[in-house]
Amino acid sequence: MNVLTSHLGETFAILCGLFWAIAVCLFKKSGETMRPMSLNLFKNCMGVAFFAITLAILRQPLIIPAPPRDYILVILSGVVGMTVADTLFLSSLNKIGASLWGLVDCLYTPSVIVLAFFLLGERLEWSSLVGASFIVSAILIASLNIRELKELRSSGIASGVLQGVGAILLMAFGAVIMKPVLEAGRPLVWVTQMRLIAGTVGLVALALFRRDRWAVFAKMWPGRGWKYTLPGAFLGPYVTILLWVAGMKYIQVSVAAMLNQLSVFFIFIFAYFFLKEPLTLRKALALAIAFVGVAFVVGF
Repeated sequence: MNVLTSHLGETFAILCGLFWAIAVCLFKKSGETMRPMSLNLFKNCMGVAFFAITLAILRQPLIIPAPPRDYILVILSGVVGMTVADTLFLSSLNKIGASLWGLVDCLYTPSVIVLAFFLLGERLEWSSLVGASFIVSAILIASLNIRELKELRSSGIASGVLQGVGAILLMAFGAVIMKPVLEAGRPLVWVTQMRLIAGTVGLVALALFRRDRWAVFAKMWPGRGWKYTLPGAFLGPYVTILLWVAGMKYIQVSVAAMLNQLSVFFIFIFAYFFLKEPLTLRKALALAIAFVGVAFVVGF
């Protein structure tokens, strides 16, 4: 218990990776019956509802006394990270699968480190830099193989990878610009809910400008894929995002990003059991390397 208490931010970040991995597998199954924008809109609406209930239970208001800058940063983070990035992510996931997504996802940690350096002035300890190297190297070892490199030549896979890269860069930017609001002591649930509302409103506006807008909304109604969509909507925009924001509140954004990346290895495990994607000896070795990196980052 003392270890968990003294590493509260690290614990939140690792748990975020675990629950996000489960959500990714559920979203992959949901994507078989629901288009990316419909799925993104549905999960965000469900997240808003869950957080509204949470705010009511905690008796916290939605509008709090905070400077306009805080509202602007949280809203911008929501639109960039949830309206645009999440839609690109779900489209990419449909095209390239959960395992190949792990290769693209390796860009997240270095992207956050670079942005946090320039925008927040964060400096990492040498142990964290060594840990980051282990984690990113492990992801590359686990995800990269000759067969999938050959598949990148096909237009569908290539476009999926490009969409994934765009999603990662926008996610990183959305995470970094939110850190000053958390450091200012704004309530954790309020920050998460306001960001989610902004992302959802932006997504609705984006959907309304599409020619197939009615099809987008129609696909949100109950269907055979809801056994995956409903639990994914609970874990994704509610549990995972709350843990993600909590991790960044208590530790550096760069360190939280490294530990969030463990989701890649959890994805490998869950994809093996639930999506029947192969779990190889190479991926198992990479998992061991990644946990050495975590030891450096956390300081065990």
